[in-house]
Amino acid sequence: MFEQARRRKSLPALAGATLLVALQVMAPAWPGTAAAATLPDPTRPTAYQPTTRSVNLKLETILYSDARRVAVINGKALTEGESIGSATVLQINKDTVRLRRGDSTLRLNLQRPTIRQEP
Repeated sequence: MFEQARRRKSLPALAGATLLVALQVMAPAWPGTAAAATLPDPTRPTAYQPTTRSVNLKLETILYSDARRVAVINGKALTEGESIGSATVLQINKDTVRLRRGDSTLRLNLQRPTIRQEP
């Protein structure tokens, strides 16, 4: 009688251990894991070349003072040396920002709104 009760208690433990082992075996190829990211996509054509999209950069505002210089580009606050996409901020001036993207240098000008005055 005691033997049957002990067997009943050990069956759930055995099932849990089996499940744990199965998950450990499957985990390396589970979607979202590092190992799954390295697996090639079997449906991708052999001549596939990923393209890099060029992001349009819009200079929204500049905070310029002796203490710090911050440029807001595409809604992201950046200081000199920081990057947005593939572009790195080289220099922040009062109304311009110089960036490097690959081998080229870009210059973004701060667009000041024109205020219409009544005659």
